Amino acid sequence: MGVVSSEPGSCGDINFYVVEVKFDALRDEAERMYFKRFPTSFKLPPEKADQLRDVAHRILDESEEYQRLLRNLR
Repeated sequence: MGVVSSEPGSCGDINFYVVEVKFDALRDEAERMYFKRFPTSFKLPPEKADQLRDVAHRILDESEEYQRLLRNLR
């Protein structure tokens, strides 16, 4: 295995972040099961689409890896 260069412009200075947005990350079991049973559709009523956006935002807010990414971007 070769040495990874950290010179600017090389690929050695790239940091990777694995951020999973999944309903299993929800702490509340009832809420977790509600969203896991959520029907998949490309047509959702506006309130259902809003619920999905809100829960995705909360999952990201609680993700340690996502928060690490945000800190490193600052």
